[in-house]
Amino acid sequence: MKKYFKTIAIFVFIAFIALQSNIVKADSGVTLTKKTYITYNGRTETKFYTSNGYGYCITPERTGANQGHKFSYSYTENDGGLLYILDNYTDTSDTGYLVTQLAVWKYRSNFMPAAFNGTTNGNKAASIANTAKSKSNYTGKTVSVKITANDTNAKLSGDYYTISGMSVKFSGVNKYKVTISGNNNAQLVNAQGNVVSNGTEFSTNEKFNVRVPADKVTEKTSFKVNISVSGTTTVVKRYSPNNNALQDIVVPEKVTKTASDSVTFTITPVKRVCEIYNGKYYGKDGKETTKVKYQQECEENICKIVGDKYYGKDGKETTKVKYQQECETNICKIVGDKYYGKDGKETTELKYKQECEENVCKIVGDKYFGRDGKETTELKYKQECETNICKIVGDKYYGKDGLETTEALYKAECETPIPDTGVSPFTTILSIILGAGLIGGTVLVVKKYSKNN
Repeated sequence: MKKYFKTIAIFVFIAFIALQSNIVKADSGVTLTKKTYITYNGRTETKFYTSNGYGYCITPERTGANQGHKFSYSYTENDGGLLYILDNYTDTSDTGYLVTQLAVWKYRSNFMPAAFNGTTNGNKAASIANTAKSKSNYTGKTVSVKITANDTNAKLSGDYYTISGMSVKFSGVNKYKVTISGNNNAQLVNAQGNVVSNGTEFSTNEKFNVRVPADKVTEKTSFKVNISVSGTTTVVKRYSPNNNALQDIVVPEKVTKTASDSVTFTITPVKRVCEIYNGKYYGKDGKETTKVKYQQECEENICKIVGDKYYGKDGKETTKVKYQQECETNICKIVGDKYYGKDGKETTELKYKQECEENVCKIVGDKYFGRDGKETTELKYKQECETNICKIVGDKYYGKDGLETTEALYKAECETPIPDTGVSPFTTILSIILGAGLIGGTVLVVKKYSKNN
């Protein structure tokens, strides 16, 4: 246990030494490097020069230290009124310095040497001191920065996700630095639209933006925009001599103050669903595709053939046959199992044949078509189209060649003629029999005998 406490004690001691070292390192004091004197209205005042700038006496009731004296840092004054005087009245000419010194005394100790009462410098110093009494909360020049955005969601604009409505407010600085973290693809862009290095400094009247290439964003992600500023402000440090009989001095010193702020922005990938952008085609799934597939998926394809796909009257993909039935001008066509007439409308097979086929000398249904393929009457059809060899059709006569002829020629060609010999029918019959006998090779002689023979 003793060993344990001994270890803790050593650790505490080392930490204490380190802390003291840091304090010494932070401010090791000042040296009075020079003293000059200002004489006014018969009174002489000292003007102090230190290794950290001009110093002012804060304890007029004591004696001033000699040149070369080493002063130790005591503390930083938190008196707003004193800071107000030493931050705003920085004229270091002899007269300006004297007025500031008198104002410090009048403000802190209500002390004004009699030689300055009612004088121009004395009155000015008293006026400054009175004003300082109302400045107890004065903190000097403030160094601050604030970044805001109307929307913390980066928006897709062209090829990039960008920030819109971002603004930065400053105080006490004339430059600021921008760094982006959380996304290696994020780009810092100046007001001219040029990409600049991450961590670039801008003047407070300059604008900037941040963008991320859209093709680098495949999932929801975020990045942070960080603003940092650095500026100088005045603090009043009090230094004490190593002899309590000597005056303490206060030195207005410029110190660097930093401030920062940040905003986190989110990117949610936006799909280019059925879009043509920058010469590229994006389909229903938001992915880049071919022109043909884009047209098939995204365009209103009413009665269109796109690639090897057919689209009907409803714009939906269909078969080639249905496409032809719905979309093509089907005058006198057979598409699939459907028939289309002269008006392009669907009809029956019979009507299709009657209207559309070359019906030269055909009977289709109850209709007759003549030699010109046009519908005609049954009579005319028979006259024009049937084999009318030696036929009488209606009032027309057809000869041995089947062609229309006169009645006389028809009779001459087609009817069996009976010779007009003036003999009796019996004689005619007998002649026929005799003819037959001759044809058979036997001559039959018929003689007519009279009764007398």
